Amino acid sequence: MEDLKTRIHGKWNWPRTDSSRKTIVTFTVRRDGNIENPRISEFSRDQLVDRADLDTVQDASSLAPLPESFPDSITVNFSFNINVIN
Repeated sequence: MEDLKTRIHGKWNWPRTDSSRKTIVTFTVRRDGNIENPRISEFSRDQLVDRADLDTVQDASSLAPLPESFPDSITVNFSFNINVIN
């Protein structure tokens, strides 16, 4: 699962925003590491941020295969957090 976090964070390019934002993107990871059906399950209330976060997951597209002990697919809720400190 560390590969998933590293790969997605490595592709994350968030737009500038004047306030803190949180988006949750939900998706399925198949046994072969392919990502399917990414969708926003919690919106940040900023369309540019939401789009950037969804695009990040789509750009990650393929991860390391799931370990043999895992089921054929897993559902992931991935949180993107932007913290603006004034």
